[in-house]
Order: sequence, then C-alpha cells, then structure tokens
Amino acid sequence: MIRRYGQYPYTAALIHGGPGAAGSLGCVAKRLGDMGYGILEPFQSGYTIETLVRELESQLRTKARQPIYLVGHSWGAWLSIIFASRHPEAVKSIVAVGCAPFDEKYVSHITTARMKKFTPDDRLMYERLVIEISENCCETNFTKHLLNIIQKVDNHDALHCRECEIADMNFDQRAYNVIWSEATRIRKSGGFAEILAKVQCPIHVIHGYNDPHPYYAVEEYLKECGVDYYSTLLDNCGHYPFHEKACSDKFYEVLKKIFQR
Repeated sequence: MIRRYGQYPYTAALIHGGPGAAGSLGCVAKRLGDMGYGILEPFQSGYTIETLVRELESQLRTKARQPIYLVGHSWGAWLSIIFASRHPEAVKSIVAVGCAPFDEKYVSHITTARMKKFTPDDRLMYERLVIEISENCCETNFTKHLLNIIQKVDNHDALHCRECEIADMNFDQRAYNVIWSEATRIRKSGGFAEILAKVQCPIHVIHGYNDPHPYYAVEEYLKECGVDYYSTLLDNCGHYPFHEKACSDKFYEVLKKIFQR
C-alpha cells in the first residue's frame, strides 16, 4: 500500500518507524503535500528486512521519479539507509529523523535517559514489562504496552495528532517484534559500518536535543565511518520533531532547505 500527497512528480518518500507503525508519518506527508511537494507514504508490510527492501524498491520504482529523497523516522531511518546501500542509484538524499544509535555501546544511554524521565509508577511498569518480554521472547502483547510507556518520555512537549492515534491503533506488533530483533542483531554485530560504506548519497540527520536516543551517538558513528552527512539539532524537541510545539515549524523549514538542494 502507498499513499500519495501533492502532485506528480513524487520526489520524496516518507519511511515510517516502528517497525510496524504504518501511517505514523501521515501528518508529515499531508503537510508537505499541502506545501506543494509530491510525497509518497509507503506502508511496509513484510516481516523481514529483505522483504521490506524489496517491497520498497517495487513501490518507488512504479510511483516515484528517481533518484528520490527518503525521509525516514526512527526505524525508518535505518530502513532508508539499508535501502540506499542496496539501491544507491534510486536515492538522492536520506533524511534520518530521530535515528537510533548504530553502535550497541550507546543503547544503555537510551535507557538511562528514559529512566530519569519516568514517573515512579511508569518506571516500575517499564521494568516489569521488560522482564515479561524477555521471558516470553517478545511474542506477547506486552510489547505494545511497553511502547506506550516509552512514548510518554520520548516526547518533550508534543502536539495532539489524530493520524498518529490511528497508526497506534493499527500498530503491527508482530512486525515490531520480528524485524526489530533482526535489526538489533545487525547493530550488535557491527554491521552498520559495512552498510553505510555502500551508501553513496548524503545523509542529513535531524534530531531532537531531548530525544533519549542520543544525537551524539549517531553523529560520532557517521563520522567514524567517513559518511557524507549534515546535522540539525533541534532544541526543546524529543523523538518526534514534527509533533513538538516548540519546533515543528522549524522541522519543516529544514526539510524545505534539504529538498531545494
């Protein structure tokens, strides 16, 4: 499934997060379409990274004018980079929004940042759910509850978003469990260095200063890998820059400048 916004030619595709959060960038796609850009919003439906890459290649080949801008949020930033490493001719530039660390050594920084923001009750619930998921190999309904608690602290001062509420209701927990497990194996093995070495287009990082996913982890890894990248750090901003009251307008201004390059 793929949604289209604005008018042809479609020059940018928004790659949703999760994995399994199809539709979570609908509000971004709509606003960019209203601004005059031709935007695609692909919905990923596979249950392996290989399947997702093949699916995205088919969607973009038939609908987009290539090379195209890929704007990936969270997990979508990883998928965009993996896709660009396989199909460098198809991607003009990658915008990595709220990207997770590529190096395993920074994962503990995320948990530490979240723990500082949790209420005592949410901290206890978080710890219980982590144990439940670990003991049940992630094949439980606990994952969605855990993500709901995490989302409370991943935002800074967020706006209400109806499109994201719908995406949350349709969240594919199986996709999250299976694909994220595969993706973290890549990270633990140091596999992103090899993937990034095959990316030929520039990467623009947009990150919130208050995002528990540390911005310095992403920048340091890209620098170590010799990647051609740019970086925009947004103040008073969490994991979802397009929802933040203080900087959502700035987020779209940055995207406009990227699309003009």
